[in-house]
Amino acid sequence: MSSIDGIKKIHRRPSTRTKPIKNHFAQKKNDQDFFSNDWRRSRAEKIFPISVGHLLILVIVAIATIFGLASAENYKVELENQSRKIESDINDGLVALDQNDNKNALKAFKKADQRLNDLKINLQASGQYITYFFYLPESNSKLVEASRIVKMASAVTAAINLIGENLSVVDNRFNGNENYLDKISIVSEELSTIATAGSEKINRCRQELANSEEILKNSDSEHFKKIRQSLIDKTPQLSTALLKLSEVYQLLPTIFAVSGEKEYLLLFQNNSELRPAGGFLGSFAVANFRDGHFDSLDFQTNIYKLDKAFSAKTSITEPEELMYISNGLAMRDSNYHYDFAEAMKKTLWFYEQESGKTADGVIALDTTLVTKLLEIVGPIKMPEYNLEVTSNNFLKEVEYQVEIGYFDDPSNWSENEPKKILAELMPKLVQEIFAGLNDSEKQTKIISLLTESLSSKHLLFYSNDATVQDYFEERNYAGRIRDIEGADYLFLSQANIGGKKSSLNIEEIVGQEIEIDELNNVSKTVDIKRLHHGSYDWPDGINKTYNKLIVPVGAKVTNYQIISGDDYPYGETKNVEKSGYKTYEENGRTIIAFWQNTKPGESSEISISFKLPYSDDFVDSYRMLIQKQPGVPNQKQIVKVNHPKKRVYFQGDLFDKPIEFYLEKDSIVSFEFK
Repeated sequence: MSSIDGIKKIHRRPSTRTKPIKNHFAQKKNDQDFFSNDWRRSRAEKIFPISVGHLLILVIVAIATIFGLASAENYKVELENQSRKIESDINDGLVALDQNDNKNALKAFKKADQRLNDLKINLQASGQYITYFFYLPESNSKLVEASRIVKMASAVTAAINLIGENLSVVDNRFNGNENYLDKISIVSEELSTIATAGSEKINRCRQELANSEEILKNSDSEHFKKIRQSLIDKTPQLSTALLKLSEVYQLLPTIFAVSGEKEYLLLFQNNSELRPAGGFLGSFAVANFRDGHFDSLDFQTNIYKLDKAFSAKTSITEPEELMYISNGLAMRDSNYHYDFAEAMKKTLWFYEQESGKTADGVIALDTTLVTKLLEIVGPIKMPEYNLEVTSNNFLKEVEYQVEIGYFDDPSNWSENEPKKILAELMPKLVQEIFAGLNDSEKQTKIISLLTESLSSKHLLFYSNDATVQDYFEERNYAGRIRDIEGADYLFLSQANIGGKKSSLNIEEIVGQEIEIDELNNVSKTVDIKRLHHGSYDWPDGINKTYNKLIVPVGAKVTNYQIISGDDYPYGETKNVEKSGYKTYEENGRTIIAFWQNTKPGESSEISISFKLPYSDDFVDSYRMLIQKQPGVPNQKQIVKVNHPKKRVYFQGDLFDKPIEFYLEKDSIVSFEFK
């Protein structure tokens, strides 16, 4: 059968309809005219079911959409304007933070926070128009990023506020007419009170800061990129500040004797007569705290009275080099050890033996710090001496009154308190410091100076309390001898013995040349050059210094040479047979000790070579820790490293000449061999 037949066969199938087709159409036509207007209208309504009302609604929606987009565009412009102002405010705050200007930093961050809050309120008040931000190019991501910035800025502001609140506790107490003793008492009480609850609040703030930082770090938005990065960059600084504040809070109850009593020695070290722990100890004060408040501050004007009474009953042998000027060791020479903490243990022991009292710690400052404080808060008028003390004349005028002016008046001979001027000057200086802390510009300078003085060792602390002492040592505020694993070591400790007040007139250059041979053995030559810029006029004179070059244990001297000046003990030719150097081991170090005397207007220079106990320790690199002596203001270091086979690099650059720097704090120098 063909396909055509199949088709024909299909058409021949009997119909299943029950009625003829003709009758069916006739029935439909009777019901409705297929071609009539009604029929066409009915079909249209089924396909497009829109009335006039619907059309009106669509028109209204279209108008509303256009209006909403226009309003959203206006809010977008407002967002742009405010974001620029917010960025400017926060940048101002960050700059203020860099300058330790916490007051203005806090002010700028508060201003930014207010703008951010106003922006949020305005956006929320826009109601449904916020929806249309999502239809504007980039508005969605910008709004999201703005919210993140708001959260981060709020966290930063909270941190600044918290720091500011705690600083203001102190700041507010500097106002008024109270004397400095009352102010110290009020501040100590306030700090003791807030310390208890402060740590928990600080920890919450640090956590919020960390959470906000994490959110911003995970953002890849191009919006607010600069301000976002600025906030991220400053977060570690704020977090560290909060951590430090928390750590201090934990110590305050102990330091201020919230329950009990604490006594501290305030030592004035005269570094114009340099000693290993900072300077000659001629004056001190005693500060007392009881039950969380400041109790008293007593300035001692004559340490010799205590020493004389003690030495009359007790004889303690002094170090050999002190025998020329001392008749037995006493408190005035007790700060002779090059490790400040060890020296202070002896000072506190002598204080107890000589006074019958015990002290719990020490705050030591030298004349360099006092002079720099006078630059900020001076001058100080002393009408009873017909004198105005400034940073320029402090050393000279005070020294004159102590050594000469006081004894020019016969009525003072029986009293015998030549350092009374210090006891009268120091309270006035402290009063001016407290007044200066209430001035934002002076406050910044004072805080910066004290911070620098801690690292440069013109201000040092010691405490008998192990927890407090650990805090000082961890931050290198305690003048300890330090160790750095895998590093060479050098510390030049000096004592002016019989050299009058000449130390601050000395310019010193310490040169080091390090040789590493083919077998990686290390040898070193240290050259100590001293230039005396002073005179023979009182209180200056020949500088007589006993040096202790402290190096790694096991070092062996190979050469000792006097280039200029002399090394006679006490600068006297009669001691020529005792000149030269000696070596010994102490506290896990080798000590190379020798005299070096420098006449005014001249120079002295001594060179010492020695082998170091290293082999294969510095194959690819060389590191060295150089420690600074307390009280030394301007020691210049020159370092050169030689390698027989490799090139030497310093800080990534080819090392083709010695590096030079002033040793303002303990420093690590590192070199690489390639």
